Amino acid sequence: MDPSVSQFSMDMFSLKGKVAIVTGGNTTLGMGYSVAFAKAGADIFIPHFLDDIGEVKAAVEAEGRRIEFLKGNLMDKELRQMQWKGILDKTLGKIGRTQKDALGASKSTKWKIAVAKWMKLNTQASNGWLSEQLNLGNAGNFSRKVSPCQKNDETWKQLKAKLKT
Repeated sequence: MDPSVSQFSMDMFSLKGKVAIVTGGNTTLGMGYSVAFAKAGADIFIPHFLDDIGEVKAAVEAEGRRIEFLKGNLMDKELRQMQWKGILDKTLGKIGRTQKDALGASKSTKWKIAVAKWMKLNTQASNGWLSEQLNLGNAGNFSRKVSPCQKNDETWKQLKAKLKT
């Protein structure tokens, strides 16, 4: 047998440590995807319009995975910003910080820049919104501040390690 065949593993398809966003995940086809992603190890996030969430919630939790819902239209700017705010607050909390800390710290504080980079990589939060929430100054200068934050930067490594827990 070819050695590459004997080393094949379904682990390469694992979604452990990932979050799957399944729009319409509480309806027939979406529910199938939600459960399949949960079986592959992903936690599930379902933006939805319908109130019927019990069946998919039970099915995903039966796979030992977490599931969260957000009722509303993701095209709505206020709803998106509310979602980003929740993610930002949770991220800051995991590193022992608050938005008040961000507003009081210098505009070029390394931990704030690392948080901004993490948010850009993991959400669709706008530069302007992040600049305002983290007190990073003019949104036009956002990319100039955030882009240089490299993967080998110690502050970036520490942030990623704390967010994995």
